[in-house]
Amino acid sequence: MNQDYQKYEEEDFLLDESFTRYCLGTDIVAARFWQDWLEKHPEKQETVRRAKELFLLLSGSHTPEQFRRHEQQLRNRFQQHLRVAQTDLPIPQQNKKIRLMRISLNPVYIVSILVIISAITLWLIRRESTPLEPASEVSLSQTAAGEHKFLRLPDGTTITLNAGTKMRVLPSFNETLREITLDGEALLDVAHNPSKPFIIHTAAMDVKVLGTVLDVRAYAGDKKSETTLLKGRVEVTLNASDRKTIILHPNQKIVVIKDISGIRSGKTDQYQQHDERTYEVKSLNSSRSDSTVNEILWASSKLAFDNDNMEDIALVLSREFGYSITVADTLKSHRYTGTFDNKSIEDILKALQLSQYFDYKILPGKKIVIEIKQN
Repeated sequence: MNQDYQKYEEEDFLLDESFTRYCLGTDIVAARFWQDWLEKHPEKQETVRRAKELFLLLSGSHTPEQFRRHEQQLRNRFQQHLRVAQTDLPIPQQNKKIRLMRISLNPVYIVSILVIISAITLWLIRRESTPLEPASEVSLSQTAAGEHKFLRLPDGTTITLNAGTKMRVLPSFNETLREITLDGEALLDVAHNPSKPFIIHTAAMDVKVLGTVLDVRAYAGDKKSETTLLKGRVEVTLNASDRKTIILHPNQKIVVIKDISGIRSGKTDQYQQHDERTYEVKSLNSSRSDSTVNEILWASSKLAFDNDNMEDIALVLSREFGYSITVADTLKSHRYTGTFDNKSIEDILKALQLSQYFDYKILPGKKIVIEIKQN
């Protein structure tokens, strides 16, 4: 998302994949980016509104019949603009000519735009818009390796589940409290309701929110759990004997770790030992031009590593691609940084080799062995 969107007009937005995800409403990352961007660039709000209107007119409610009908309506609308543009009608009161979208001046470009938008919309609908599970059917939801799932809870909360995740909605959900249990990772946009706090129960901590956007990563087999707050305010309670509570503010995250030996030195924020739990509260990196932090890139089908050790990277790759990965003990602490968009597991391993070289073998039965480079 490094484009210069300030120069975009309606047709440019329509061809941007991030914008189409925002219009579809199935990508929390894209929604957050465009909401933040519009706050910073209010002069583009009208242009974005018109672009979104055109997109929704084309995509409709995503049934094939409505899609074809709305596509024809949009074609007719463009043809009307084209005819007006060709006659170049003046406005006598202001002695000005009608201002039209520059897209309407080129019939070939119109058809190309329509074809591309149709393809993008159908592709995103098939890939992203997995039918939201109705509230009455959501008790236990889980994802397989490499699978993401979109859910809508009875209160209007939307959730994206990462690969290898189990989430259970408690039977009393939305009575006096809104409670779920999580083993894995989820990106949540929690519906605001102060009278019914939303509580996420994990093995390491409980996270209480009123209405906010956050990411919770709490896989049972991992050595650490994280809660990343993007918007709003949350209360994190450590599952230790005295239930210590920490308040998180936007662009902060808490990391709760079981084994202090794996923590790298030289950090400004120090881990604190509290009873059985060791934790650290950190600020997110807000210097990225697109306002997207590494912690939620997975929701856009990207993998991001920020000085992560090979042991943790192997866990992520295992969940994402469904491989059983064994890492040599001497390589587990080696650290790597990189962001990968739609890459195969072999592409990722080859890229990581460029930083600190190692050997790997892909074996039958979806197994990978990562070992020291042999001279």
